[in-house]
Amino acid sequence: MEQIKFGARTKYWAWLIVAAFMLLVSRCAHAGITDGKFGVNQIFDVQYYWSGSDLHASNFIAPYDKNFQTVTVTSGQYFQFFASTTNPGKYGLGLYNSNGTLAKVVHDYGDITALGNGAIFYIGSGFFGNVISTAQGYSYGSSATFTNMDTTVSSTDLSSYTWASTTPLASGQTASAPAPTTTCNPCSPQGANLGFESGTTANWTISNGTGTEKTSAWSDNGEGVQTTKGMNNYVNGGSKTWTVTPYGTWMMVIQAGGASPTFDQASASLGLTTQQVTDIKTFLANQGGNSNPTNASWAKRTVTLEAGKVYVIAWQYMSTDYVPFNDGSMMTLTGPSLPKLNNENKNYALLGFTNPGTGNYSTDSYGSTGWQLATIEVTVSGDYTLGFASFNLGDTALSPILFVDDLQGTTTLNGATFAPIPPNPGSSAPVTGGGSTAPACPNGSTCSQNAFAANTGFNNRATIWSQQNGNKVVIQQIGSYNIATVNQNGNKNYVEVDLTGSNNSTTVNQTSSGTGTANYIELTVTGNSNTTSLTQSGTSGTRGIYGTVNDGSNSLTVNQTGSGNHYAEINLTGGNKSVDVTQSGTVGHMVKIELTGGATSITTTQQGSTQQFYSITHNCAQTSCAAITVTQGQ
Repeated sequence: MEQIKFGARTKYWAWLIVAAFMLLVSRCAHAGITDGKFGVNQIFDVQYYWSGSDLHASNFIAPYDKNFQTVTVTSGQYFQFFASTTNPGKYGLGLYNSNGTLAKVVHDYGDITALGNGAIFYIGSGFFGNVISTAQGYSYGSSATFTNMDTTVSSTDLSSYTWASTTPLASGQTASAPAPTTTCNPCSPQGANLGFESGTTANWTISNGTGTEKTSAWSDNGEGVQTTKGMNNYVNGGSKTWTVTPYGTWMMVIQAGGASPTFDQASASLGLTTQQVTDIKTFLANQGGNSNPTNASWAKRTVTLEAGKVYVIAWQYMSTDYVPFNDGSMMTLTGPSLPKLNNENKNYALLGFTNPGTGNYSTDSYGSTGWQLATIEVTVSGDYTLGFASFNLGDTALSPILFVDDLQGTTTLNGATFAPIPPNPGSSAPVTGGGSTAPACPNGSTCSQNAFAANTGFNNRATIWSQQNGNKVVIQQIGSYNIATVNQNGNKNYVEVDLTGSNNSTTVNQTSSGTGTANYIELTVTGNSNTTSLTQSGTSGTRGIYGTVNDGSNSLTVNQTGSGNHYAEINLTGGNKSVDVTQSGTVGHMVKIELTGGATSITTTQQGSTQQFYSITHNCAQTSCAAITVTQGQ
């Protein structure tokens, strides 16, 4: 990692808190980040640089507190993270006496931005680049390298973090590594061919159908259980054109047809009791409409589950019928204990349905749930039977389609990205993340199937560059009248700029060539009268910019050129800003701008031979707000 300094106004503080155990990205319920206690020989301000995903740290010295003072530690005292009270969701850092009482708040709040082999990278008070550990004590002047750092740290990673030692270590002292734990949460059920990457339903028992690749055209009449590489431009009615892709190469599709068994037969095959089938029918009858289940196709398999973990599996329900003619789908689980499915203690969960208010999720006429994640919990470890079914209600025509995969794929409606719909009001089902539904294409243009394709290359954000020995520059500026210029030329380029102050000028230029390249810039500006220019160019690959600009009188210029996908997402608050975004070249362009405030000028120009797509959301409380100009064309 290149380290940039700008005199006294910009200083890097890196505290290396060194954990010499192999960090598993475990998301199962174990210990937490606040459990570790580390001593003076485990927390340091350091000099450091990045090489790919490896953190190289040297010249260990005593850390600094929020007031820029060196932290002094007396005998018996230790450091520990705590949940911040001033900034909920963040973590403070405290110095504690041997009896557990708080001696000093080092930082009221902070963000843990990287976890890996022995290292935790912590940004205290929004400024100090800090780091902490439990596996080995070091002395001042030491050096260490920590490999395979993960910079996409989630709140679940932190709450489930397992320390090698929860007590302070002396210089040179090491702790025994903890026993390996399953790396998950959410977890995927254990079993072969859960993602159907064999191209068949091997390891599954099915009601009817080939269990192999679907070769016939998509229609409203099913053929039982098959596998598919995707649904492409299927029009199910109501002028809706759907495209659905799997997480990997294959997914399972379940759709009832003429050879399908009855709903009662299907439910019995999945292990449900007569009373449970009656309960389902009673529930559906109370919803009104054509409520009596008729025929159904199903698939089931054995999975191994452990108590105390949350498992997920992906599914998507698509209706080929229209209101008030209802249809539905369900998931079942039977075994050693009564499970919790979608947060209800039952052996079944009603998933997607057509009529509003029925099931956990409702699509309305010719709609889809998008890719959802069903949750599974058990109280007794062992082998369980997991099942899925898609069924008709009231008739056997216009059969619904149920897709199943180990993780979520993608969905588009009329060429625009289609996000998971929320559960019905009062449902216990989880809300599946996936972003917001894309707006319609502007100016009557026709968007491609992959309206947000430019964004998919940046889902992992900071990890993109590290996967192929990329270049990384991080700039943190506090103060006024600073000038920073960054030029990067390579395969993977990453720049992060965090600017707090006024009258600062920042310029970033990224160029790359060759296939598989990626340029990424993440910008945060807080203050007034700042000027920022971001330029990305190249002959291939993808380019993405995430920018947040707060306060007033700021100027932001974004210029993305060359062949490849271009994606810019900009969030603005306050007023008196000038934003100029230009995207040109072949392949796809997308810009998304979220604006709160007024007196802001926004100019967006998209030029090229293929897709041009924008989304601008403006929340303004003034009578005179943003002047917005959008130009699309060759």
